[in-house]
Amino acid sequence: MPSTDPEQQAPPFHRRHKNAILLATLLVLILASPLIQVFEGYKLLDMLLSTAVMAASLNAVSYRKRSTFFWALCLTSLAVISGWTQAIDHIGPDKSHTYYLVLAHSFGAALYLYIAALLFRVIITQTQITVDQLFAAVVIYIFIGLSWAHFYGLSEAFQNNSISGNTETDPNFIYFSFVTLTTLGYGDMLPITPMAKALAIIEAITGVMFVAILVSTLVGRVNRNR
Repeated sequence: MPSTDPEQQAPPFHRRHKNAILLATLLVLILASPLIQVFEGYKLLDMLLSTAVMAASLNAVSYRKRSTFFWALCLTSLAVISGWTQAIDHIGPDKSHTYYLVLAHSFGAALYLYIAALLFRVIITQTQITVDQLFAAVVIYIFIGLSWAHFYGLSEAFQNNSISGNTETDPNFIYFSFVTLTTLGYGDMLPITPMAKALAIIEAITGVMFVAILVSTLVGRVNRNR
C-alpha cells in the first residue's frame, strides 16, 4: 500500500520548478516590454508583467526561513504598490509625479537585488549541481540587468537626459542595461552624466565578475564530486 505521509509526497509543481517558472516570467517581461509600447496604456501592461515576475520571485524564495521570506514579502508588496501607483499616475492627463517614479525604481531594484542575493547564496552553498541551480544562475544574471535598469531610471529621474538616446520609457533602460551588462556596447545609447557613467562602469564589472565567480564555483564543485 503506497505511503500517504505528506513528508514523503513530492512537492507541488510550483515548488519543484520555482526557478524555471521565474525564468519564464522574466523572459516574457524582457521580450514583451518593447513590443507593448504600441498599445495605449502600455505602462499598465508592463506593470502587469512586472507583477507576475515579482510573484514568481516570491514563490522562488517561499521555502526559506520565515525572516527571509518576511523581508521578501515586504519588498514585493512595496514594489508592487509603488509600481502600480507610478503606472497609473503615468497614464493620467497631468504630468507624472517624479516621487512616484523614484519609489517604483527604488523598491524594484531593492527587490531584484535581494532575490538575486538569496539565489546566489543557495548556489554557492549547495554541494551538487542541479538543473534548478542552472536556472537560478540565469535568473540572477537577468536580475542584475533589471536592477540596473531601475538604477538608470533613478538617474534619469534625478537628472534628465542622463543617457543619450533615451525616449523616457522603461524598456529603453532595460535595453541599455543589458547592452552594458554584456559589454556589447552598440553605441546607440550612451551614459552622459557622471552618475550614469559610474553606474555603467559598476554594471559592466558586476556582469564580468558574476560570470567568473559562477564558472569557477561550478568547475570547483565538479572537481570535488569526481
